[in-house]
Amino acid sequence: MLVKILSRGSPSFNSLLHYITKPEKQNEKPIVFLKNLRGTTLEEFNRQFLENEAFRKHTRSNSTYLYHEIISISSYDRGAITYEMLQDLGNKYMGLRGKNSIMFGACHVNTESTHIHFINSGLQFKTGISNRISKQELHDIKLQFQAYHLEKYPQLQFSSPEHGKGKAYETNREHWYKTKNNKLTTKDIIANKVKDCLNNSKTKQEFLQKLQENDLHFYEQRGK
Repeated sequence: MLVKILSRGSPSFNSLLHYITKPEKQNEKPIVFLKNLRGTTLEEFNRQFLENEAFRKHTRSNSTYLYHEIISISSYDRGAITYEMLQDLGNKYMGLRGKNSIMFGACHVNTESTHIHFINSGLQFKTGISNRISKQELHDIKLQFQAYHLEKYPQLQFSSPEHGKGKAYETNREHWYKTKNNKLTTKDIIANKVKDCLNNSKTKQEFLQKLQENDLHFYEQRGK
């Protein structure tokens, strides 16, 4: 499954808690995930995230206070998703990613595609140690999570990206622009046009011709 991790340089736990628990994005029986959190209200959860910040040992201008982590299930798999499946997948991901974390999660089901959102503290639970992981560690988590999903839920056949193979990096600003405005960035529009040209071409020359027809000019040097 596609996993995005967006970092935030401010302790905006409260606003993100309210965003991912919006009633209009959930069904009548919301699915919530908790790791090292107690209570039943967003106020209680926000307070505990902030209390965990009190353990921070070093504060820098580029400190990461939280991670917004998103698991995306393809819209083509929408009919195969069950309540129990979402509970299981969310708990599995939290077990892989949040071994030493303080995390809150919720599902968005009343959208075009289903998402599981997590708030993950920038610090490990009550240690003050950074919760950052390396690219390799993140890659391993994605592979483990996908292996679990493929084995247990093979019916989710459209939700299996090739992690680490050509997926473009999406900045926090780009993600929120698309989420807020429900439309693609210029970069996305161009990328989609190029993909369409490639998919509908049988030869290199045909591909280049289609690019020109779509006003997508390419650079050549010495005939290459």
